[in-house]
Order: sequence, then structure tokens, then C-alpha cells
Amino acid sequence: DDIGETFGSLAPSWTKDGKEILFGASDEGNHHLFNIGIKSRKIKKITERDIQIFDYSYNRETDKIVFTYSHPTSPANISVMERSRGKMEFIINPNEQLLKRLRISKPEEFSFKGAKGDTVHGWILKPPNFKKNRKYPLVVEIHGGPHAQYANSFFHEFQILAGSGYIVFYSNPHGSQGYGEKFAKALVNNWGVPDNKDIMNAVDILSRKRYTDKKRMGVTGGSYGGFMTNWIIGHTDIFRAACTQRCVSNLISMTGTSDGGFMMPREFGGPWWKNLDHYWRMSPLKFVKKIKTPLLIIHSEGDMRTPIEQAEQLYIALKLQKRKVKFLRYPEESHGLSRIGRPDRRIHRLKKILEWFDSYLKTKK
Repeated sequence: DDIGETFGSLAPSWTKDGKEILFGASDEGNHHLFNIGIKSRKIKKITERDIQIFDYSYNRETDKIVFTYSHPTSPANISVMERSRGKMEFIINPNEQLLKRLRISKPEEFSFKGAKGDTVHGWILKPPNFKKNRKYPLVVEIHGGPHAQYANSFFHEFQILAGSGYIVFYSNPHGSQGYGEKFAKALVNNWGVPDNKDIMNAVDILSRKRYTDKKRMGVTGGSYGGFMTNWIIGHTDIFRAACTQRCVSNLISMTGTSDGGFMMPREFGGPWWKNLDHYWRMSPLKFVKKIKTPLLIIHSEGDMRTPIEQAEQLYIALKLQKRKVKFLRYPEESHGLSRIGRPDRRIHRLKKILEWFDSYLKTKK
């Protein structure tokens, strides 16, 4: 989730005539601009295509909007539109020459039945030189939030894995935004339940594809995606390797150490001291005895959102059980290492993820 994860936070703007408000919102795997009428309350989408808009600037004098956006095969583009016409006019792709020299894979949309029979939206990214008659290792990527979404955006990490010969699967399971309030609220006070069902249903489907080697599957994710990585390998051993990043392992301690700890009682129906057993039941650390999957733990020492004590507790618990685990710590870096970290450390992180999966998924162990 190096540039593609969005939380729908584009600031609203009044239109020139004062009759509408512009705003950005997640919309089924995209991030678009919308108008809402002040009197009519009608909402209209004004951008198009499968894209993720990062930011925009609205000029009230000209009634024009300039915005930056990404799509699955290009990390950054700039376009302009006259709001009244609603037609995007492309200006520039700053990476055009670079992209011509690279092999970029285009993801395929993949929808499937998840928890409660609900349809879940996902994508499959295949290697650029994909061959139908060959079997490939699979890496499952899980987004953070949990109330965020993967978008139709460019992901360096996914492209690197695909370019190295992996099938990459990523999705927006229950709890994700962009699919309605009920879908997003499915995780409230229920972490790791419906989304685990979603992800494992998809893995079951993908493991039966002709091109998937079901004996060589890995799972990874960051933040809440790290929580889910820990949760999954505490409930199944079908993955040969895992990588948990800036993870959550103990909801009780995180409530008191995270800069977002004040939100936990709202998410879980009250503070931990009133429902200690429930907080512990939803903590991946409770299931650490069942974790047998080789695990790479990546965490930043300056992470205030999911403090490094979350990784330390998990690491020590696994070491005491003599499990296969490696702990990679980055000094100075924040929760946003993969997105805004020092460039050399971002590169180092990607190399270590690839090395870890290669060591388990590209051998005959």
C-alpha cells in the first residue's frame, strides 16, 4: 500500500454559484470527485474511469478543476476539467518515459462470494510474462484501516512481486469503505471475523486455479493488514510464509500506547477494562501458540499508530516457542514507512519482503 491506499479525505469546496459542494469519496474501488446540491441533496459523480484521485484544486473564477490521480498502470497523472462540462482533459503523465522502459502488469478484477454470501471486490495481478500452462506462487495482500480500501491505483510493492514471478491477490473485504455503510460497519466490534471469511474464500477459489501453486502461498499486509496477517496464520497453516508489517497483535496494550488508542472504545463498544476477555479474544497474540508459519516482522521504531511494542510482543512470543521468525526494525521511521519513509529504507524494505517470500515460495522446502 505504498501510494494506493485512500481514506476518502479530500477537502470539500463550494462551487462558483454557491449551489453545490465538491468533495471526494471512495466508490467501489475508485476514488472520485462528486457534486452535492445544497437544496436538492442529489449527489452526482463528476469524474470518470477506474482511478484514484489524490488531490484537486478548484478555481471558482474559471469553474475548472485540476486534479492528480493514479490508475493501476501509472502512478501519477494530471488532468483538468470544466465542472459544468464534466469531461476530463489529460495534461501530463510525469512518468511516461520511465513506464515505457518497464514491464507493468495490469490487474484483473475478481469478485467473489464472501461472508454472509455478500459479493466482495478484488483484483488479481499476474506476472507481465504470464503463461497459462505454468504454476505460480501466490501472495495475498491485505489493506490497513480497517475502514479503508484498495483502489484502482498503482502499487509499487504489488508490481515488484508480480515482476518477480508472483500472482498477487488483493481485495476490499468486509469493513472496507466504498461499498456502503453496512459493509464498512461489518467489522465494528468484530475484527478478524467476516473479513477472514472473505479472504479465505478467495484463497480457496484461487488455490484451485490452474495457474496457482497451492503449496507455495504467502500472505502479507500492513497496519490492520498486519493484524489480519497475524490473525490468519494463527487460524490456518495453509500459507508457507507470511510478512506482517506495522502490525497489531495485542488490542489491550495498543489502546494505551497508540496515538489512535482513544478510538478503540468506540470501535469495540467500550474500554478494555469493561470487557477484557472480548479485547483479548480479538487479539492475534491470543492465538500465538498456533502460529507455525515462518514470519517476517517489519516495524518502524517511530511508529505512533501501531507502536513497536506490538511487534516486540509477537516476536518474543514466537522466539520463546522456537518458531521461524525474523524481526526487521527501522530506526526513525513512522507508520508511513512504505509511503513516506526515507527512499533507501523504502527500497530496503521492498527487497527484504521479496527475499523472504523467495526463500520460502521459490524453493522446494
